[in-house]
Amino acid sequence: RIYLGPLDIGFVGGKFHGDTVTGGFLTTDLYGTGLRGELNWTQSGDIADRLRDRKTFLRSAVGIDRQVSPSLSLSVEIAFNGYGVKEASEYLTQTSADRIARGEVSAMGKWYSGILSSWALHPLGTLKNSILVNWQDPSALWIPNLSWSTGNNSTVLLGAQIGIGSKSLSEGMPRSEYGSVSNTVFFAFQQYF
Repeated sequence: RIYLGPLDIGFVGGKFHGDTVTGGFLTTDLYGTGLRGELNWTQSGDIADRLRDRKTFLRSAVGIDRQVSPSLSLSVEIAFNGYGVKEASEYLTQTSADRIARGEVSAMGKWYSGILSSWALHPLGTLKNSILVNWQDPSALWIPNLSWSTGNNSTVLLGAQIGIGSKSLSEGMPRSEYGSVSNTVFFAFQQYF
């Protein structure tokens, strides 16, 4: 990792779960806007990936972060997942991949974008909205949440996860990644010690 004033550059390489991985990232600040990007190349050590025609693949992302006002910040990111599949009909076979099961890769498709907004609506409360879009389906996952500080060391969190897109067929075959997600509401109380 190298720091060159406002530019932060990093390189990575090595073996991970039998894979050979190399890549790099950079982050910088341009007039108060954070810019970031990363690129990783993987040569798979998993024999099953050779059957999936994924002996090698790239993953990359670029993003920007901006504090729009004292109470509002935005982040936007575009990502390419070379391990992903081209059609929603391939999602079920993709879920059996080892790297999906262990959480290394969570996206099923190839092209994604995301937007995160964070609004400090009160000194004690923050409203966040995240939207993830799979451009191949197309489908989206919307995750709104409200956090409220209830003390010096505790927070209440209330939110939802809403899938938008074509629902699965009656046989369980997905027609979109996020349209197949069950809508949920969540509540949490966090206590810090």
